[in-house]
This record gives sequence, C-alpha cells and structure tokens, in this order.
Amino acid sequence: MALAATLGSATLKAQYGPLPGGGYGSSSINWKYETATRTLTLTGYGRIPDYSNLQPAPWAKHRAEIKSIVIGSGITSIGEYAFAGSSALTSVQIPAGVTQIEDYAFANCSALPAITLPIGVTEIEKGVFLNCSSLRSVTLPQGMQKVGDGAFANCTSLPSITLPLGLREIEKGAFSGCTSLASVSFPAAGLTDIDEGAFYGCTALKAATLPLGLREIDKNAFWGCTSLTNVSIPASVTEIKSGAFGGCTGLRSVTVGWTVPPMPRYPIFPSVPVANVQLNVPRGTESTYRSMPVWNEFLKIGTVANAEVDGRQIYATDGVLYLTLPKPELVRIFDVSGRLLQTFSAPAGSSTLRLKAGYHIVQVGDTAEKVYVN
Repeated sequence: MALAATLGSATLKAQYGPLPGGGYGSSSINWKYETATRTLTLTGYGRIPDYSNLQPAPWAKHRAEIKSIVIGSGITSIGEYAFAGSSALTSVQIPAGVTQIEDYAFANCSALPAITLPIGVTEIEKGVFLNCSSLRSVTLPQGMQKVGDGAFANCTSLPSITLPLGLREIEKGAFSGCTSLASVSFPAAGLTDIDEGAFYGCTALKAATLPLGLREIDKNAFWGCTSLTNVSIPASVTEIKSGAFGGCTGLRSVTVGWTVPPMPRYPIFPSVPVANVQLNVPRGTESTYRSMPVWNEFLKIGTVANAEVDGRQIYATDGVLYLTLPKPELVRIFDVSGRLLQTFSAPAGSSTLRLKAGYHIVQVGDTAEKVYVN
C-alpha cells in the first residue's frame, strides 16, 4: 500500500501496513517505511513476528535501502530475521521495553556501526548480529545472562567488548572471527561457562583474564588467538576441554589459581610452544605441576604470591558484611542484577558494613563473592 505524507514542505512517499499477531499473547504492530528518509518505523504493542527466507518481512524489498530503524516503546520482542540483510542500516533505536531479540534479527547488517541494548534484554539469541562487519561499538545491559551462538560472529571491526555483570554463559562461537577484537573485559562474577569456539580466531585479542566463578572452558574456546600473550585461569575452573587455547602461538604466560591442578583429559594447548611459555602457579605447588601431564610440558614454572587471596575473608551474617583483608582494598557492592549499590575503601584487617537482607555480589580488588545477608 502506498501513501503520500506531508511533512512541512516536503512530500514523502511511504509504504505501511499492519503486522500479523506475533504468536505470544496479543500483538498489534504497524510498520511504515518512508522512502525519502529511508526510515522504517514500527509502532504498537507486542512482538514483532518471526520471519525467514520463505516468509520474509513485509519491508524486505527495502532491505538494501533502509538506513534507520525506529522501534516504538510498546514493542517487547524482535522476531527472527526481522531486519536481517539490511545492508545500508546505520542507526537502530531499541526501546527499554524490549526484552528479547531472536535469532539472526540483525544478521548481515553490514553498515551498522553501533548498537546499544536496553536494560531488560536478558539474552541475545543465535546469530543476532552475525556478519555486522562495520560494528565498532556494542553496549550490553547489566543483568544480561547469555550471549547466544554466533551472536557477534564475524563482526570484524569490533575492537573491544565489555561483558556485563550478571552474564552467565558465552555460547558457541559467540565472538568467533572478530579479527579486530583486542580487548575483552569479563564480568567480575557470575560467568560460569565459555562454550565451544566462543572466541575462535580472534587474532587481535591480547589477554584473557578469566573471572572467579568460571567453571568450564569448552573446546577451541580461544583457538587461533595468535596475539594472545597472557592468560589467567581462576581456581574455580573445573574443566578445560580439547584445544581450548590451541594455536595461540603468541602465548607468553599462563597464570593459574589451582593449588591442586586438574588432570586435563584433552590437549588444551595444541600447536602452542609451551616449553617457551611461563607457567605461574600458587606458591608451594611447583613440584606438583612439574609431576603432572600437560603442566609438566611447561619448562618455565614460576610462582605467584597467594597470601593476599588466601588472606581474604568475606562473609555475612545477621545483616552485617564482614571483611578481613591483608591490605587496603577498593570494595564494590552490587545487587544480583549488576547494579552498583556502594563503593568504599576498606582498610587492612577487619571491617564491617551493614547491608540489606538478600543476595549481594561483593567485589574486592579483582575477585568477587556472592553473599547472602540474612
């Protein structure tokens, strides 16, 4: 359907129409594409439906033209392939009410330079920003729990990413092929799983300081990160699978937190000259590492002081947080959604702080603990 809309002295040609119900509760969404401004606007309430190559979106014939997408405040979910292949797209406005972005919603939007996701989006599904090769800035909300399979794969211009507090899982190939990705800031707490090939082929990545609480590093997670020089693995990791750091030919040091090292069931450093890599282990455990398979392939084994970590005590009871620290530290208190509640400097020795009842995340320096205040 075509119409002429008058804005000031300019006459714009536009196409518009309603969308069918989204399938999850009731939805009433209308769309309009203005050819002069190359803007696609969606208004109404509910869920933008899923689409596919066999059932394309009604604005699909404009995909090569759309420069801007404006999503109205009543819309709660963006369906599969909704805007995929919008190759001229440079601006997207996603309102605070959106909580879900489904598979491949913005895949192959090759001109998109930046995206900010609102608080309330808890998961990015499969391939949402796949092949967005101009994407240079990504802002993820606190409280996001999952980055899905290939969500940012082949975003070849992305230089850095800050993963939010509350993130639990980085799924298969989430950032694979991001060849400009030089810096990844992992959340201080909450992340438990880095899945298969999550950072595969991130050839610019320089360091990976993995957070306390991480449990599993899946196969090929960092394979082929040839610029990776330093890796730090916390004591909370219980399994590292085959080829997790394979092909990281620039690796110079690996720092681990286990006092009793795990017995890997798979080669985790294939195609890495580990004889030339410095392995840093907790003080007093050198002989244990030298006697164990995989770890004894490191010919240069040094120690890191663990008194500061071992000396920290963090616990709560009867509405009070108790801290025992070997030196003064900056302490940050977050709620479980990742919202910063308080920041203060704690002295060496013992100190206390009264907190409201419930779960809190306490970050002390570069470590974090989840505590329950009764």
